Amino acid sequence: MIKKGIVLDVEAIRADWRFPEKSGIKCVTALDFDYDHKFLGGGKFLTFEEASLRLLQAKLSKHKGIIVGHNLFAYDYRVLSSRIKLNGIIEKSVDLSTWFEERIDPNSDLTFDLQGIIKLNLGRNRTRATRHVNKLWLAGGKRQVFDQNMVDCISLVELYGQMLFNRTINVPFKKRGFSETRFRCLHMNETDLDVLRGKHSYFSSKEWYKLIQAPANEYGWAHMLRSGQIGNCPNRVDFSYDALRCKDDKKAALFFILRNQGRRPDKKFRISREISDVLETELSAAAKPQFLGYCDAEGLLSAGVTHRKVFWERINRWGHPNDLPLPIKRHLKRIRKQFDDPNIYILHRDR
Repeated sequence: MIKKGIVLDVEAIRADWRFPEKSGIKCVTALDFDYDHKFLGGGKFLTFEEASLRLLQAKLSKHKGIIVGHNLFAYDYRVLSSRIKLNGIIEKSVDLSTWFEERIDPNSDLTFDLQGIIKLNLGRNRTRATRHVNKLWLAGGKRQVFDQNMVDCISLVELYGQMLFNRTINVPFKKRGFSETRFRCLHMNETDLDVLRGKHSYFSSKEWYKLIQAPANEYGWAHMLRSGQIGNCPNRVDFSYDALRCKDDKKAALFFILRNQGRRPDKKFRISREISDVLETELSAAAKPQFLGYCDAEGLLSAGVTHRKVFWERINRWGHPNDLPLPIKRHLKRIRKQFDDPNIYILHRDR
């Protein structure tokens, strides 16, 4: 079934990053689009100036689908909140920045800067920098500013489509003296897709209006969502690994475990010869326990090797299982029907 969506982008002037409500507005652009499970197509543009924002409110309030944007909750909507009412609009909004902050480890070096994201994933730069757009506006180049905002909306809808259909997005690391751009490819899981399709709402209008009483740079979306202080954080599953020593003491059999227990702290490997009662319970309760193969037992125990390190890096040197301990063989036989294909091993998966 074809669904309706709107991509929204606010172009501000005299931006106030502590209290965005005080910022001026050049224009707000809305791009209508249609989509289903395998298709996304753009429609008409509407550009609103400050004097016509009531028409924007009416359009967003009547809209039955999702509203997609970048930094909607922390900035764009705050700019609009001093001009129009957003009750009922918050609940149907998909803010890519909030999704990123909620999903990623708060200690991560990844950044969701829009210009970097567009360059990495769509292979192009935004046509004009913000400073240049401001100069155009002050010089009377209103038409060029409107056009630039349309280009940004097109980039956003293309990015959104890639996340839905390719189920991946490349996210750059914060700059730390590297001459080249370094990035990590994030893979969308079913929870991510529920958020992107508007099936999961982070905030009610009441919660959001309460949140924006504080300065925009003095709260963290991820921390407040995850800790349950405000909003509704999705129940994300945790991906982890367990290792057991094989008959050959130099080898360890490594398992990929999907647990539905929320996020767990990073930890080092502990390799035992027997399956503990705890591990047996976790293996049985796991959605799809997967045997990955063998790795160097001493390597797993070396300094700096943790679950997170294995989780982030592709490891493709393990061989086909042939001498697993008997308890592991018995367990694999019991869960054989849970495997999509027992000959395909998951070597890398993102949370």
